[in-house]
Amino acid sequence: MASATATATTPQFANGTRLNMGASSGRIYLVLDGKPCHVPDMDTYTQLFKDSKWTSITTRPVAGPAITHLAYLARLQGKPEVFLISNEIKRHVISMPVFDAYGFDATKLKTISQSDFDALDRGADIGA
Repeated sequence: MASATATATTPQFANGTRLNMGASSGRIYLVLDGKPCHVPDMDTYTQLFKDSKWTSITTRPVAGPAITHLAYLARLQGKPEVFLISNEIKRHVISMPVFDAYGFDATKLKTISQSDFDALDRGADIGA
């Protein structure tokens, strides 16, 4: 008879989920590519999301890499495509339904120059 061995698994969360390690920690994470990414502070959080009071956050013990302080949402003048800019990387948000699922705030979009845009590395699309 084969014996079953229990293994610890990391809980999986949907992309766009915002997580809090616990009320006392104050550390907020955004799930990107299936991995929690630390949102470094309230300024960065409010620059990205509609919910500026952190009320739509799930409390779970998590850890992960950080999003850049003051990461932002950007587009080129006259172009509809939206990008998350963090860690000197531009990541295309593939559709408005994906944008909304992440809780991003369209009123916080910044228009950037073509030269600034071209200077950023291209990362994986968000929502692909």
